[in-house]
Amino acid sequence: MIPTEADLADALTSAVRAAVTDLYRDNPGHTFYYVTLTTPGEAFGPALSAWSHEAPARSANSACA
Repeated sequence: MIPTEADLADALTSAVRAAVTDLYRDNPGHTFYYVTLTTPGEAFGPALSAWSHEAPARSANSACA
């Protein structure tokens, strides 16, 4: 069965909701100011990209460890 546009929209909505829920759960205390779904445009699935005010400090601390 070929999925309808509504089927694809529902699947994408569920996947994004789960990904963003995981993002917030795995990064408590972060204030996210940028969250997006990106794709190169080919037949690849989307990837979640997110930035928070706390991310640069965490990244700097990881580089020093």
